[in-house]
Amino acid sequence: MTPVPKAQEGYDATNDGQPPTYEASSAGDSSHDTPIDDHQRTWPRDPRVLYARQVQRACKTAWKQVTEDNALTNSSWAAPLAAAPTAISVMAFLLKTAADRKAAGITVSDLVIKSEIGTEIGKLPSKYFHTNLQHCSDVGRLAFLDAQQRMNKINRVARTMMEDGGSVSYIVELLEDPEDAKLNLKPELDEVKKTAVDCRMECEEVKKKFEYWQRVIIHLSQTALDLRGEKIVMAEKISAQKNVASGDITKHREKRASAERKIGDMKKQLDAARGRVDKAQDELESLLSLPLIEDPSYYQDLDTAQRLTGPMTSAPKLNRGYIANFGSTLFGINSEKYRNEDQEYDEAHRAKHERKQQQIIEDERARRDACRKRAEEKVNDARVRAATIFSEIDQAVKDLSLEEDKLADAKASLAKASSDLKRLGNQELELNDIVEILRESTYELGRLKEQLEPLILFFSGLETTISIDVMKQVDAFLKTIERNVQGGSDPDEVSINLGKASKKRVLEAALQIQGRFSVISDISSAYVKISNTCIREAINRMELLSKVDGSDWELKREEFNQWCLEAIDKIHCISKDTSDHIGKTMQSRIKMLERRAIEAAEEAAEDE
Repeated sequence: MTPVPKAQEGYDATNDGQPPTYEASSAGDSSHDTPIDDHQRTWPRDPRVLYARQVQRACKTAWKQVTEDNALTNSSWAAPLAAAPTAISVMAFLLKTAADRKAAGITVSDLVIKSEIGTEIGKLPSKYFHTNLQHCSDVGRLAFLDAQQRMNKINRVARTMMEDGGSVSYIVELLEDPEDAKLNLKPELDEVKKTAVDCRMECEEVKKKFEYWQRVIIHLSQTALDLRGEKIVMAEKISAQKNVASGDITKHREKRASAERKIGDMKKQLDAARGRVDKAQDELESLLSLPLIEDPSYYQDLDTAQRLTGPMTSAPKLNRGYIANFGSTLFGINSEKYRNEDQEYDEAHRAKHERKQQQIIEDERARRDACRKRAEEKVNDARVRAATIFSEIDQAVKDLSLEEDKLADAKASLAKASSDLKRLGNQELELNDIVEILRESTYELGRLKEQLEPLILFFSGLETTISIDVMKQVDAFLKTIERNVQGGSDPDEVSINLGKASKKRVLEAALQIQGRFSVISDISSAYVKISNTCIREAINRMELLSKVDGSDWELKREEFNQWCLEAIDKIHCISKDTSDHIGKTMQSRIKMLERRAIEAAEEAAEDE
């Protein structure tokens, strides 16, 4: 029996990235220009040689199909991962904001997290905005940690699928060993299906968590925008109220100053009125202390009048002339007449004196009456003035009390207006702080959303690769085998009978599965390495940064940002190293499966 030629051992990637052509021998390929003899012309008809070359062609087809269809091998698959450190640096700001006392009173009205189509997919844990910022950061941190765990699991599963002796290679071997396939083929087929489904589900879970994180960010961003709008409106109202309060302060200060001036004037007037009252009271008391003007007896008046008029003098003699007087005296001529005249003259003189006395008495009485009247008038006037002044004092006291009340009201109003102004000023400052917090939160949440989108695209691409490319090949691989599997009396035993075309299709599918799982294994391994060296370290640094207080914050954040830039460079290095080797490792793993298929066919032929 002519032995089946084996593949060359030096199967490595070529410079152009294509697998080298497998040459079973120098004969048998019509493409060779070297002359061949009749014996050599019989080699290509050996079924084992033909099978080996069939495996080679399947290997080339698998390589071409995987590299053309797999977006992860044809694009900058690792570029989105460079966004992780930046996203985590934004999370540090969210944690810092959540710890800010000024953010403690901000509340949200809508706690429901909704999908793009509006269905509820979760709820925020609290009505307080700062608690939800903490929650957002926690969701992101857990998403990164969960992604590492699941990607590590995907890596392990992918390796078990494609390693030497793994499920795919074992199934290829079983295709050449019908006896062994009876009991082991069906469980291995089920295991391949389950493994592919598990990888898809793990990747879907990672993508879902990052997508949920994205929805939380979008919800908080919208909430921050709404709250910012509300707070700005409130700040404008408070600013208007503050202007009114400031105007009230000016008005009340003017009222207070006016009231104080009036009170000062009134106090002066009151002091003057009190002085007039004192003077009027003294005058009244002086008048009231004077003795009463009493009418003396008639004899007292007469005595007073006599003293004032003096003693009554004799009436002057009538001058009748010398002759008349001589004749009357000597001869008694007209003496009676003269006596009567003298008597009348004396009586007239006496009456005149009495009238003078009487006039004095009457004048004195009139004087006393006038004095009494003036005294009464003075007393009455003094009493009226005193009463008037007392009334003025009472009114002044009332006016003073009223003005003092006005002053007290003005002071109270001023104090209230000042308090309102201070309160409104504090509210305005608080609102301005809140608006600034919400503005910064909106900006940082927007940045986080931008950084998260590439990560979601990365996991979506990986999930698509598993869901569409891998699952399609797995389904094609399994269905082709299952169509050629026949059951026996024992449900656990099967028999397989693959034709040439079916076996070719199975081999191509197996090799493509091997290549795709190779890519998934390398990329998941790179992610785990990036997560261990960059992402988890960034999370640890982020949590430490969120606890920094005061003036150290800006410095520490700048240091953290600088570290993030270095982490991004490290991610690029890891991804570049992975990309540089991803084709070579895929070729090596496809070659391993190719070699196993050829060896299995050779062993089966030798057993015959």
